[in-house]
Amino acid sequence: SQFEEDGLIDYLGDVREQDICKNLSAIMEKYESPEFRLDRSRRMQETVDGNGAEKIVKAILKLS
Repeated sequence: SQFEEDGLIDYLGDVREQDICKNLSAIMEKYESPEFRLDRSRRMQETVDGNGAEKIVKAILKLS
């Protein structure tokens, strides 16, 4: 997904094809690092700014 490519989330995998428990364990190890958590937090704050509703309204108004 784009969120994964942008370093915002981690994909555990498809439970039908992968050992998601093993994947989760590996992902959780990354979160032990304060630097990793800080970077992930920064990336999320840059992406999710709390102005989504306003942006949607502006985009709709541009259509009319």
